[in-house]
Amino acid sequence: MSNQISIPEFYSGKNIFITGGTGFLGKAIVEKLLRSCPEIDRIYLLARAKKNKTASERIQEITDAPLFDVIRAKNPEIFKKISLLEGDIIKENLGLSDNDLKIFYEKVNVIIHSAATISFNEPLKIAVNTNLQPIKELIKLARKTKRLDCLIHISTIYTNWFERDIREKIYKPKYDPNEIIEMSKTLTDEELNKISLMGHANTYTFTKSLAEYLLSQEGHDLPAVIFRPSVVTTTLKEPFPGWIDNWGGTAPTLL
Repeated sequence: MSNQISIPEFYSGKNIFITGGTGFLGKAIVEKLLRSCPEIDRIYLLARAKKNKTASERIQEITDAPLFDVIRAKNPEIFKKISLLEGDIIKENLGLSDNDLKIFYEKVNVIIHSAATISFNEPLKIAVNTNLQPIKELIKLARKTKRLDCLIHISTIYTNWFERDIREKIYKPKYDPNEIIEMSKTLTDEELNKISLMGHANTYTFTKSLAEYLLSQEGHDLPAVIFRPSVVTTTLKEPFPGWIDNWGGTAPTLL
């Protein structure tokens, strides 16, 4: 045990690439890294323009949020460690420019894949493009990095909710993930929505399950971790109790 290092020590000097940094969980990850691991070198956030706002404006909105008040008061200069890499998870190479791909390959040490659509009612094509296809792109890009220490894929405990006991293992789905990806490219929305979800209650858990298996098979040689949170809700203590920025899930009940 003597050779183990702490989490802040591990992240010291590291460059972290985060997808989904503009989402609820992504924001919490960025804030926690800045506050608890101040010796990180840089956080690269993947973001795209959306709803008449540029990618840069969306990143600025994140750091202006109340979630960051504690770290802002303590160390306002720490936000200089955040850099934007403009792109889109549903595009080839995540939509990154040649210059940003060069940064990714040469500098990134840790990839945290938080981006996802968490809507239970999403059409299958959208769910596949958002929750499944990006894993293939990340695996491809991760293999080209020069200093990768870890690829962290944020999944959900409900990927295999119909199992009586959910173990820390990968469950083989009844569909080949690559076949579903190809079908999403060739079939119409109407045809896709007729596909049986094989026991899954919605397209969210269905595509998340496929993504786990795809990573385990095609990314088996990578230093990858799959994290399965359960219900994600307000902050308990850090940086202060009760922070939330949406009305999804259990938030209305808790309020």
